Amino acid sequence: GQPVNFTAQPILPAARTLANAQWQLPNGGTPQGLTTTYTFEQPGTYAVGLTIADNQGCSYTTQQNIEVQPQVLAAFSLSATLAAPGSPIVANSQSTGADSVAWISANGQTASGPTATFTFENTGSYSITQQVYSNNRLCVATTSQIVNIEPAALDAHLQEVRILQNGNLLQFIVTAQNEGTLDINNLTVAISLDNGVNLQERYNEVLAVGQTNTWLLSTQLNTTNVAPRFVCIELQPQHNTATEATAQNNSRCVALSPGASFGALYPNPANQQVTVPVVIQEAGSLTLTLFNTYGQQLLQQSTRLATAGQNNVLLNTQNVPQGVYTLQCTFNNQVKRYRITIYH
Repeated sequence: GQPVNFTAQPILPAARTLANAQWQLPNGGTPQGLTTTYTFEQPGTYAVGLTIADNQGCSYTTQQNIEVQPQVLAAFSLSATLAAPGSPIVANSQSTGADSVAWISANGQTASGPTATFTFENTGSYSITQQVYSNNRLCVATTSQIVNIEPAALDAHLQEVRILQNGNLLQFIVTAQNEGTLDINNLTVAISLDNGVNLQERYNEVLAVGQTNTWLLSTQLNTTNVAPRFVCIELQPQHNTATEATAQNNSRCVALSPGASFGALYPNPANQQVTVPVVIQEAGSLTLTLFNTYGQQLLQQSTRLATAGQNNVLLNTQNVPQGVYTLQCTFNNQVKRYRITIYH
């Protein structure tokens, strides 16, 4: 796949000059001139010939065998590109056409062979470089990847919750990603229903740094006699030395019935703003209207909720005088009212 340049260097008897030079190439081509270029597409041994003629009508022919080696390509995978200090980073060679593999990291660690393990004790960005060789090191290829070492952090992100329904039985499929710098070896999945029922089950596999996994929860809900309006699922990772870094991305709620299910306002009493949690099955418009004790409307806010599941809608109350109010929440003609206290 790489072009090769050929150059003729004829040596003629005295008083003779070159009249013509013609090449014989493996593909049958016969270009003329002192130079030519040819690309060998496959490994193997190929004959390249050259015939020259002088001004006296004499011709001279020579031939060389060209050995084409398989192309060597450098490539490797890493067990993680984000990790905590001291975590082992395993590099696995995916090179082709290589006789030997050598490794070196930015902090001077070296290794050889198809796999190598590196550890970095300090935070920062480090390169891991692979050099592969073939044909007694006549052919070489190099590639590098960057590993980011950040402070130890535990971060389980619940990306998606889907419902699997079989008659009156409900199960849940969850997708989670480890966005921290520590492997998650101990993970509890908490399941909460709107009727106050709380369940737990263990995830028995390691969720490695950067890994995304989807699995079916073993818990089954029978809705024959009790039909919950929504279910909330929360990931609860545990670690000996670290705590969850981003708890707000650990949970998701899924509506099991049409309409909206409203949670408790927070904070209440409120100061600058109040949050209205609402779980919906389909998109719709939420209108928040604040009334004083005389039934007078003080403010109104409409929000388009485009995302099914849990939504947390904020209402700015910093310009509302202190007092006790009624907050009316209207979602697609469904109404929920709260008593709220505002103080500054």
